Amino acid sequence: MVEYTMPVLYPDPALVPVLYIKRISTNFFFDNALIDTEHVSQYYNFIGMDLNFTINLCTILIPFGLGVRYSYTLQDREHYFNFLLFGVGF
Repeated sequence: MVEYTMPVLYPDPALVPVLYIKRISTNFFFDNALIDTEHVSQYYNFIGMDLNFTINLCTILIPFGLGVRYSYTLQDREHYFNFLLFGVGF
């Protein structure tokens, strides 16, 4: 797996009174996997990116992360979108 993570934006103002976006970052990745069974061996290669948001809700000082992931399989040429929920950070 190859990854590159970088910050995109550190917005200051709150969008609405209950949501404060602390950081927006992105992660680009390439991942490969080998599925090996008795009958077949298949390699899968994925490329994609994550868009991550570190937020505070309702003026709670403990931030947590949300994000979306886009991935593309090189063999099947299929697109995937996922919602990401990260742990609480201190």
